[in-house]
Amino acid sequence: MVALPLFDVILASDESPERTRGFAAQVVRASLSDLGQIEKLDENLMPEGSSLFDRQKAVLLRGMYEEWARQTEGVLYRLGRLEKRSILVEGAGELRDGYGRTRAMLSVSPEQVEAAERDLEAGKVTPLEEVRRELQLGAR
Repeated sequence: MVALPLFDVILASDESPERTRGFAAQVVRASLSDLGQIEKLDENLMPEGSSLFDRQKAVLLRGMYEEWARQTEGVLYRLGRLEKRSILVEGAGELRDGYGRTRAMLSVSPEQVEAAERDLEAGKVTPLEEVRRELQLGAR
């Protein structure tokens, strides 16, 4: 995000807490908007339930998510610095949630998704009831 250097200047300046909070909220909204745009592209290019895995699209979309997550780490770091100064920013929790969902999604590689799709097509699946039963047995 191009605003990160400006965010640093604002953090180092003598801006009022309200102006700092307002600026940070704008950065948070921009970051959430960026994520929303990536998710819309993802939905349109890789519709859920589509039986055709398009590796090239998946890799390019993954790169967009990775770049967003990398930039968002910088925003979250700066939000943490504000929170240490008791400056709470609207949307910070939503941004953390989006970051967590994105990192969780990125923890699954395109190869793993492709393999899972092949297994599904080949009928190599475990019924949900069997998974539940195994989980219940493991919890005892």
